[in-house]
Amino acid sequence: MDLGKKNKLYQNLKVSNLRVKEEKSTEDGRLDIFIESFGLKEKFVIVIENKINARDQGEQLSRYYSHCKKIGFNDDNILLIYLTKSGAEASDFSMLPLERERLKKCGVLVNMSYRHDIKNIMKTYIQQLQSEKVKFIAQQYLDIIKTF
Repeated sequence: MDLGKKNKLYQNLKVSNLRVKEEKSTEDGRLDIFIESFGLKEKFVIVIENKINARDQGEQLSRYYSHCKKIGFNDDNILLIYLTKSGAEASDFSMLPLERERLKKCGVLVNMSYRHDIKNIMKTYIQQLQSEKVKFIAQQYLDIIKTF
């Protein structure tokens, strides 16, 4: 996953500067995971659409992108992550191909997979965990991801 120029937004990031909401309800739909920064010089928002054994809804990603724009974000500080088992593309039903390609090209829309991206993130950070109990749970999660 290459975030290009957006990497600067996430450097030196602290959890204390994030608001994370799961299943955030908006007039544009219910966003699976909504992460918004605060107290930083440059604000940003990350929306994660988690697709495991579920179909896209009509204009789903388009509506989520529009919601981010409505609340004051722009292409430089919006990240939409479409997360599936294999890293599959969102369907044309969720976002029209021209819009999808434009947003991918400018780094707003990123496809991620549990099989590759999340697995690698987990492998990278699991050894850094201090608590043996948390490490054990994280390893179990990693084992489940490997079955995808």
